[in-house]
Amino acid sequence: MKFHHREGRQPTVVLVHGNSSSSAVWQPLIRCLPDQAVLSFDLRGHGESGWAEPPAYSTKDYADDIGELLDRVGIDDFILVGHSNGALSSAYFAARHQPSPKALVYIDIAPKVPQAQIDYFHARASGVSRVWTSLDKLTSTMNAADPTVPGALFMTYLADFAEAVEGGIRQKLDPQTFGAWSPADVWADLESLDIPLFLVRGETSRVLSRENAEEMQSRMPKAHFEVIDGAGHFLMLAQPESLANVIRAALSAVSE
Repeated sequence: MKFHHREGRQPTVVLVHGNSSSSAVWQPLIRCLPDQAVLSFDLRGHGESGWAEPPAYSTKDYADDIGELLDRVGIDDFILVGHSNGALSSAYFAARHQPSPKALVYIDIAPKVPQAQIDYFHARASGVSRVWTSLDKLTSTMNAADPTVPGALFMTYLADFAEAVEGGIRQKLDPQTFGAWSPADVWADLESLDIPLFLVRGETSRVLSRENAEEMQSRMPKAHFEVIDGAGHFLMLAQPESLANVIRAALSAVSE
């Protein structure tokens, strides 16, 4: 697995990206936490990390990646910050693996992913290998999915997440991360946690509905719930400082 480890103040903030993404998506957020130890990495099938053969892209598989990397780098004092599919695997890891995180920041996905969202990914697996004739066109398409992110910022991120191929560029992504995606129901995992839990939704998110967010608040009343104004699903790009404030709150809760 490709990873980036920056030394700094403990505990380490471990950043777990979502589906159709890579560790590059965290760069604006990392700049907002200049003194903190940070570990970010590309999950299997994403970015610079290898593809799983045969395809293995379940929540458990991704959680195993987290554990493998923590062991490899030698980190046992950490909080987990997971976005979207990375939030599912972070919750799964936190409830089932040792050493466990000191806190969990769970970002913008329902604990049980609606079947319509799973079907959406499965149906679009063949399109993952699409060759885009320019970075501008890829950026425009991604920006339409979350217009809260400044186009130039999306372009900088995607420039890292794309590779040159004949005829243009393509995303560094195994099509089976869509086709074989098998997200677990992590309700029980979240409800079992006895650590500071921060639940985060983007104000205009198309992934975590307001209704699902309200159910999370109702079922986990001890959790901290934050809505990031001016952000959709890609909160770390649209409002990195606001998300950094949530992470600082989680770090403060650990030190209390």
